Amino acid sequence: PVVNVPLHPAPMPPSPAFEADGPGEQNRLAGDRGLRLSYAPGSAALNNVTNGAIVGYLVPLLRAHPQSRIEIDAFAPAVANDESAARRLSLQRGLGVRSVLMHEGIPATRIYVRALGNTQPPGLPGETGANHRTDLPPDRVEAALVGEDAAVPAQSAAQDKAAGDLKSGNPT
Repeated sequence: PVVNVPLHPAPMPPSPAFEADGPGEQNRLAGDRGLRLSYAPGSAALNNVTNGAIVGYLVPLLRAHPQSRIEIDAFAPAVANDESAARRLSLQRGLGVRSVLMHEGIPATRIYVRALGNTQPPGLPGETGANHRTDLPPDRVEAALVGEDAAVPAQSAAQDKAAGDLKSGNPT
């Protein structure tokens, strides 16, 4: 006999920490294929600008490229006398971005989080710099679109307006 067992979706992660007027900003990665979000030292809280960038840019980007995934690389500076603090904080930051994406309907199977702690990555494709980047803020998350259809087309006028609204702190 066949027994049908109802499947339950995985529970949603909790909403990330949020400080409406907290420090932090967003910048596009080279090739308009992702974002770099900065954070206040010691904090994993998103603010209006960083949350708006995730919802207003990353979510539509992922929806426009259904065969691609997003890689979230999270960083935090080292803390004296606590070797794992940077990795734990970077994990909180990465999971916060993942949580926003999931609450916006992006499946967890398309989101890869790497808590890199106090490491500096090699230069990203399309960016210039030495083998190890030292010009980036240590308190950051970099979310980049990768995969089969990750080539990002030129922005539409609506996306240009949304990008301008995000930079001014007025997410639409």
